[in-house]
Amino acid sequence: MFANIKKFFTQLFTDFQSTFTWIFIFGIIFCAIMVGWGGDENAPKFKKGLITCIFGLVIFLSAKLIVEYVNKYV
Repeated sequence: MFANIKKFFTQLFTDFQSTFTWIFIFGIIFCAIMVGWGGDENAPKFKKGLITCIFGLVIFLSAKLIVEYVNKYV
């Protein structure tokens, strides 16, 4: 049992980029659904969440390029 848990966490933490990419994608999908079909009183909160997820995904996908750029010129 513990070997399976260890294998899961090892796989999860060795591939950060794909893991967090999927988390952001699910966040975008969930927030978009809740903005479209949720109540009017919660729509502004989910719009902010949608923007945050999109911004987070863009930053996370470009993080490797940003780090390489900073290391090259600093």
